[in-house]
Amino acid sequence: VLFRSLAGDGWTVVPVCTSDATSGSRVGGYPIACSGGSNANYAPSYSDGTLTVTRRAVTVTASDGTKVYGEADPALGYAVTAGSLVAGDGFTGTPVRVAGENVGRYEITQGTLALSSDYTLTVVAGGLTILSDRLLVVASPATRTYGEPNPTFTSTTVFPDGSRWTVAPVCTSDATSGSPVGSYLIRCSGGVAGNFTPSYSDGILTITQRLARVSVDSTTRTYGDPNPVFTVTAADL
Repeated sequence: VLFRSLAGDGWTVVPVCTSDATSGSRVGGYPIACSGGSNANYAPSYSDGTLTVTRRAVTVTASDGTKVYGEADPALGYAVTAGSLVAGDGFTGTPVRVAGENVGRYEITQGTLALSSDYTLTVVAGGLTILSDRLLVVASPATRTYGEPNPTFTSTTVFPDGSRWTVAPVCTSDATSGSPVGSYLIRCSGGVAGNFTPSYSDGILTITQRLARVSVDSTTRTYGDPNPVFTVTAADL
């Protein structure tokens, strides 16, 4: 406490100045009162001052998160990244994210997250990223006869949410009409479905034997001669 007098005198007993405000006192103005000072040449007359308690600055950052398309949202978290809370104080409410369920990134904002009026709260946005789900595409098995063209290959897919292909997958095989009897892979690719990432499972094309009629050609020989060489003719049934 400073004392200014005409003669530059100082306090014999320095006054004590106090306020009813404590560290837990809320934002506002509180009187500062002084008393107890003495000086042989002066009779102190006290005028109160004001202690102004201002808002406490706190910054929180919304936590980034992920989920797979079709799953429930995870809890939206946050962390204090600047400032601190007074002991006993806490947050109310929760952050929210921009609405939407398709694959993509959705901003997480303040929502109802709040502190008391004794704080200035700043919220740094985060983001929830929705990832595409895996979608199993199974090539359907097929069978054909040797020498015939390949059939139209198909696949089986079950969309868990009832969606449809934006671009349907194409299924092919390396087998040609001239490929011999045996088993050949059927592979699918190229499917596009907005919220899904296709995962492909190969199928099998089975080429079976072709039925043929084999006929023995009629012939003659003279009595007593050996049999001639018999010949056969093969044709499709």
